Amino acid sequence: MRDPLLLTFLLLGAAVFAVDYWLGDRADERPVVEVTADQVEQLRVRWMAQWGRAPNPEELQGLVDEAVDEEILYREAQRLGLGRDDAIVRRRLAQKLTFLLEDAGDAVAPTEEEIAEYFARESERYRRPARTSFDHVFLSGDRRTDAARDARALLDPVRADGNDGWERLGDPFMLARSYVERSDQEIAGLFGTDFAQAVADLPTGDWKGPVVSTYGVHLVRVNGRTAARAPALAELRDRVVADLRQERRRERSLAGYEELRESYEVRLPAGSSERLK
Repeated sequence: MRDPLLLTFLLLGAAVFAVDYWLGDRADERPVVEVTADQVEQLRVRWMAQWGRAPNPEELQGLVDEAVDEEILYREAQRLGLGRDDAIVRRRLAQKLTFLLEDAGDAVAPTEEEIAEYFARESERYRRPARTSFDHVFLSGDRRTDAARDARALLDPVRADGNDGWERLGDPFMLARSYVERSDQEIAGLFGTDFAQAVADLPTGDWKGPVVSTYGVHLVRVNGRTAARAPALAELRDRVVADLRQERRRERSLAGYEELRESYEVRLPAGSSERLK
C-alpha cells in the first residue's frame, strides 16, 4: 500500500467508524436520571408551602423538569471537576455530610429513662437562679462633686416619698429605674459585679445606699426576691429532650468524623508537624 492518498482515506474511514461505534455504545449506555414518586411529592409540598395551593399539572411538570435539569447539570459539573477547587462548593458539601452524620445520631427517640438520666446529669444547667426586683435612684459622679455624700443626704427624702415621686429624684439615667425579677448575673451585666453583690445583700422593702455601680452612685430599694430552685423534669421536658437530642447529634457527628478519618491516610508536608505545634 504505497499510495499515500489511499492510506489517508483508509485511516479516516477507520477513525469515523471508531467514533461512530463509540457514540453508538454511549447512546445505549446513557446515564439515568430517575425521578421517584417521593421526589415528586416533595416538589408538590414545597410548592404548596410557598404558594398556599397545590400546583396544576403544567406547574408540576415544570417543577419536575427543573429538578431533572438541576440533577443533570450537577452530574456534569461533578464529571468536569468544577467543584474540586471551589471553596464554597466544598464547604457546602461538607456541611451537608455533617448534617447527615448528625441526623444519624438522632434517628431513635430517647427513652424516658435516658431523658431522666440526662436531666439528673445536667441538673445545674436547668437550675433556676435567684431573682431580684428593685428600684433605684441614680446620682452621677460626672455631675456632682461628691455623689456618695449627696446620696446619703437624699436617703431620708426618698424614704419619706414612699412610692410617690422617687422617680423624679436624682439624675437622668440611660437605663430603666425599675427592674423586675432579674438574676444576679443579669444585674451584674447591667450595673457591674460589685453593684450586683451589694444588692444581693440588701434587705427588702426599704431604700438603702449609697450603692456604687459602673455608672455612679445609687439609692436602691429591693421590692422582692425569688429564691433559686431546681425545677422538676415535667416543667422543662420539651427543652430537656431537645438538648439531649442535640447532644446526641453532636456526639454522632464527632464519632462520624473519627470513623471517616480512620479510612484515610493523611499526609502533611515534611516538617509541618513541628510547625503546627
